Amino acid sequence: MTRLKDIKVISFDYGGTLDLPGTHWFKFLWELIQTNFTQDIPVSKEAFWEAYVYGEQQLERTVVPPDTGLLDTLKCKCHYEIDYLAEKELLPDISEEGKRRLVARFASWIARSIQEGNNYKENVGVLSKLSKTYQVNVVSNYYGNLQTILDEAGFSPYITHAIDSTVVGIRKPDSGIWKLAIEASSCRPEEMLVVGDSMKNDILPAQSLGCVTAWLTKETSKEYTGIVIESVFELLSICI
Repeated sequence: MTRLKDIKVISFDYGGTLDLPGTHWFKFLWELIQTNFTQDIPVSKEAFWEAYVYGEQQLERTVVPPDTGLLDTLKCKCHYEIDYLAEKELLPDISEEGKRRLVARFASWIARSIQEGNNYKENVGVLSKLSKTYQVNVVSNYYGNLQTILDEAGFSPYITHAIDSTVVGIRKPDSGIWKLAIEASSCRPEEMLVVGDSMKNDILPAQSLGCVTAWLTKETSKEYTGIVIESVFELLSICI
């Protein structure tokens, strides 16, 4: 694969890119339910999608303290999802105590799956190596506590700029959030490689600004002519 010559900055999406291996969070959660929570959350995929969207919308409106870690963020997220499903009477136990226990178990299972999975460990190594040659940024639709999440993951020592949508007041797919990364890095758009799993939120907005893009996916697209990777690890052979 051809190495990139003019790139000075690599800006990563976070959710689905650095915490998960190119997997959308809904898919990750749904697979977790199907594997471990079918009795506790016996709902259809469509019903859980509605709960997931509701949870995201509510979390965006919630004031999350900047020092909130992953587990407490997930408890908040799961609380909204479980509340939604309970309101629809889709859960076997809709008592307050039953919901509280389920939220705690579900959030803990999600956190362990991420923190004890291979992605965190592998990507710490990748970011460490890339940061020796490039400025590395993270640009994410997050809840005001992105920096704490990066600290917990072990990513922070290698990150120059962490741009949190809640903090800056711009959300993807608005390309303005990627423009902030360009400005913070004092580089030209063509000198920045944007890495993300979402065509809508990451790749297309970055391309509209003139950035080079690497799409983290196992899908194929005849329309997309940029770099395609199946793991963040592949960047080492491209960029170093």
